[in-house]
Parts: sequence; C-alpha cells; structure tokens
Amino acid sequence: MVLSNEQQTKMWAMLNQTRGQIGLTAYKDYIFGILFYKYLSEKATRWLESVLRGETWENIYAQDSAKALDYMKKNLGYSTK
Repeated sequence: MVLSNEQQTKMWAMLNQTRGQIGLTAYKDYIFGILFYKYLSEKATRWLESVLRGETWENIYAQDSAKALDYMKKNLGYSTK
C-alpha cells in the first residue's frame, strides 16, 4: 500500500504534467484526493499489519480476492485493491 520510488516518480511526473493544464482551484481537488487516498492506504496498511500475524496481504488476496476485500471492508469500513 506504500508507494514505491517508481510509483512516486510517476505520480509526481503526472502531477507536474497536469498542473499547467488546470486552474489552481481545480488542482487542489486533485491534491486533496491523492492525500486522502494516501491516508486511507496508510491506515489500511497499519490495520493489516495488526491482523495478519505474519502473513502477507498479497498471499491472502491471491487465495480469494473477493473474500479478502469483503473481510477488509467489514472490519475496516472500506477496502483498497
């Protein structure tokens, strides 16, 4: 759920590219959305670390993705893929 260096680089490149194409007031909406997703992602990561007991989310998700996402949604209130 944490962004890799490559993902961060791509995100900043995308943001820099779009920054000149939209107004400042509209740009803040994109930034707030990204920050909110980052918050949710980090919250989910902390929650997963507390409930997985050494197992990885990737393994659980690979076994039954629908069941894994449903469990996450029921216990955390939302799910991220």
